[in-house]
Amino acid sequence: MILRQYSWSIVRRERDVAFGESEATVKNIEREVRSHPFLSGLRENHLGAICAEAKEVDFQPGQIILREREPAFNAYLLTSGKVNIEVHSREYGREVVVDTVGAGEVLGWSWLFAPFCWHFQARAIEPSHAIVLDGALLMVRCEEDPQLGYTLMKRITQTLIRRVEAMRRRILELNLSAKPMVPTAPVDENRGHV
Repeated sequence: MILRQYSWSIVRRERDVAFGESEATVKNIEREVRSHPFLSGLRENHLGAICAEAKEVDFQPGQIILREREPAFNAYLLTSGKVNIEVHSREYGREVVVDTVGAGEVLGWSWLFAPFCWHFQARAIEPSHAIVLDGALLMVRCEEDPQLGYTLMKRITQTLIRRVEAMRRRILELNLSAKPMVPTAPVDENRGHV
């Protein structure tokens, strides 16, 4: 295991330094991956495999990170900033914010499931920094190491549950603010609800 982790780290450094990334950048990426809450407690060899494929990216306020219905290739480990998760609403004629995520959270899970396209749009609302993980390469690592795949699947499932709950709350907020309250059962004026 130690040899495998060491070899991933060497491959990463050699590849990135050859493509113009400094040794300091590579070490910064490794530090951010290892300290990210989403990956907390992962085995050392798993962290090494993830570090081997990771890149850094910055987003400016208003910049679209993911576009609904476009191909999904990456996962983003947010290390700073805030990002709105949006869905296009025909009823409102615009994007509606369904959740906001920030540092320590993961953005993007659609690379894991067919049809491999984004189900939401994501837009930076303040300067944001993230570590980008290549979804296809991460899938290969998960296929090679089912323990890594199982661990990541459990964590991504928790993210999905939080997003569904956030979307449910947001839908209720929109419905309550847009429409007058309507009783769920017919009302008999003499007796109340029937």
